[in-house]
Amino acid sequence: MNNENLKGRYFGAIYYPEHGPIEKTIERLMTLGVVGGKYILHDKDLNSDGNLKKAHYHIVFYFDNPRSENSVRRFLKEIDIAQCEYIYALKGMDNYLTHSKAVDKALYNDTDVVTFGTPYDEYACMKSKKGVNAMLETFDFINETRPISFSQLIRLVRGTTFEDSEKATRILSYISSHNSMTREFIKDAWADSYKVDKGDLE
Repeated sequence: MNNENLKGRYFGAIYYPEHGPIEKTIERLMTLGVVGGKYILHDKDLNSDGNLKKAHYHIVFYFDNPRSENSVRRFLKEIDIAQCEYIYALKGMDNYLTHSKAVDKALYNDTDVVTFGTPYDEYACMKSKKGVNAMLETFDFINETRPISFSQLIRLVRGTTFEDSEKATRILSYISSHNSMTREFIKDAWADSYKVDKGDLE
C-alpha cells in the first residue's frame, strides 16, 4: 500500500523560517484539527560535506482521529510546511527532535523543544478515559436492552433517543471498533438473564 494512502494520527514535517514566524504557522496548523504537538529549530545541523545545513524547524503533531497523509500534505502545502510524513508512534520523538541518541549529529537541549496545543501525555490520558466511558455506556445499554444479535444492537442504538445527543455516536463508534468485545457483552447479558452457560450461545 502506498504510504500516502495510510491513515494515522501522528505526523512529522519540516518548516523553514524564511516563510514567516513559526508561531503563526502553528496557529494555522491548529485550524486543521491538530490536537497538539512539538517543534524545535535545528540551526546547527551539518551536511555530509561538513557545511552548515539551512536552518529549519522539525514539527511533530497529532490528531484526535486518523487522517490520510495525502489530505494532511495538501493542507500543509498551503502554509509552506514541507516534507510531511506519517509517523507510526510518538515514542522516542523527543530523542529525534534533540538528537540525544545520535552520536554523529548536532545536539540540542530539551529546553529547545516547544510544546503546543494539548500535551501528548494529557491527551493520551483523556483518550483512555473516553474509551473506558464508551465501553461502560455500551455495556450498560446492552444490559438494559438485551439485544439478541449484533445487528439488533445497532438498530436499537440508532432507534433510541438519548438525553445526551452524542451518546449514540459514542456507542456506535465503540461497537464498530470492538466487535468481539461487544459480542461477548451480548452473550454475557443473555447468559445472566436466562441463567444459561455462555458457551451454549456460541
